[in-house]
Amino acid sequence: MSNVPFTWTSIPNAAGYEIQIDTAPTFDTPSLISQTTTSASYSHTFTALGARYWRVRALPNGGYSSIWRFVIATPLTQVTAAAQDDFDPTLLQAADGKLWVVWHSYRSGNADLWYKTSSDNGATWSTDTQLTTDTSMHYAPALAQSSAGKLWLAWFSYRSDNYDLWYKTFDVKYYALTV
Repeated sequence: MSNVPFTWTSIPNAAGYEIQIDTAPTFDTPSLISQTTTSASYSHTFTALGARYWRVRALPNGGYSSIWRFVIATPLTQVTAAAQDDFDPTLLQAADGKLWVVWHSYRSGNADLWYKTSSDNGATWSTDTQLTTDTSMHYAPALAQSSAGKLWLAWFSYRSDNYDLWYKTFDVKYYALTV
């Protein structure tokens, strides 16, 4: 289930608003949601995945807005929950189906790269694992997998007393990631 908030710019002297949400941009299906509200916002919890369209008008006699489209693809899943902030995630699904996520965080006192994996399409995740351990700063990781199966990780770092690009390859079948 996904709760989706809708907001729009209020219109002076509007008595309220009518919002319409539907699975077709013609707003004529049995799935049509038509609600009135006195504020310039509305939220609705959707139980089915798929594309939806919405529009709004000021009451009593305003014309409808442009039509906007949104998609409910899957429920959101929180991947990290550390007390420190996490930044710049990169995500890759390897050829074997395993998901890899790498990001940078200040958990160790400076910007280091961290990673975790999921073997069940993101339903559960491994523990957070620190990837870089030196005292320099590491930012903006990017992941790719070669046709030979090697995982390539690139990022920028101040490791050489200058911000430079770095990369490392990993044979993910046999080794955990370490830099």
